[in-house]
Amino acid sequence: MAVRDHIKEGHLYNVSPFVFREEDAEPKDKIFIPLKIDDKGVAFLLLTSQCTIPEEFEKDHGIMSYSELGKYGDRMFENHSLYLRKDTVLSEGVQRGGFFCQKDCTIDVRTIKYYTWSEMDNMHNSFFADYGPLLPAIRADVDRYLDLVRDNRNMRLPFSARGQMADFFKAMDGPVKNLDQDQDVSNAYGNRLSNMDRQRLSGLGMSGLDIKKLQETGSFVMNGFFYRRSEEYDTAPPLRIEAQMLLKVRNGVLLAGDIDGRRLLPLKSLLTSEGMMRNVVKPARPATRQQVVLSERNGLHK
Repeated sequence: MAVRDHIKEGHLYNVSPFVFREEDAEPKDKIFIPLKIDDKGVAFLLLTSQCTIPEEFEKDHGIMSYSELGKYGDRMFENHSLYLRKDTVLSEGVQRGGFFCQKDCTIDVRTIKYYTWSEMDNMHNSFFADYGPLLPAIRADVDRYLDLVRDNRNMRLPFSARGQMADFFKAMDGPVKNLDQDQDVSNAYGNRLSNMDRQRLSGLGMSGLDIKKLQETGSFVMNGFFYRRSEEYDTAPPLRIEAQMLLKVRNGVLLAGDIDGRRLLPLKSLLTSEGMMRNVVKPARPATRQQVVLSERNGLHK
């Protein structure tokens, strides 16, 4: 039976063995999650127990973000992984009551793959154990991670991962945009913000007049803003952060980051990850040697 006939989008499979496209790669058992099946092939994720997150980084379930100095020491890059702790339940269960992690594992840019059907059919003799669809909370984590790395123009990508990611996202939702090539635009269409982006900006404390100015010019600096963890929206007042945040609109994408504009990320991603907010937001300049950090209870503070 062809592999295509017994895999479903969004399900988690244990493939024994998974046959890699690289001739020198030894087949091995892998956790395989097909996210998009089309006529040409399948876009999927592989879980890995090889953790590239620095050892000194305090790890917990969810998106882990950190900065890394470039090879030549002249640029800081962002790195992001979706970290899944041991014993985390991942799927709803078709076989053996669902799947849970037997060891800590991650999803990162190396595990984003796209194989053609001819490449998938190299596994026609492999066993695909179906553990059911991903739990909604896990799928939401996966979608947030993919949304983050798809739009991130300041992320270090291994050469071997670039082509795979391009094919993956082309299958998922169209060609990958290269934000490095995008120019700031100032026409009404290019700078038009969605209603959701307007709500995000209002939540930061931005006035309607300033939002209009952002749309007119494509760029705006916020001198202080409000921040609140998503789980605290109904229980805690927002915290005022006295730091500068640069906002830019590029071809309809609302980006935010440090005042120098070197590390701009989609605002929607920045607001959902405390790790990214900690790495990107800096004190206003000039300033004393203070750092914006995150606390367990109150989000960002000095």
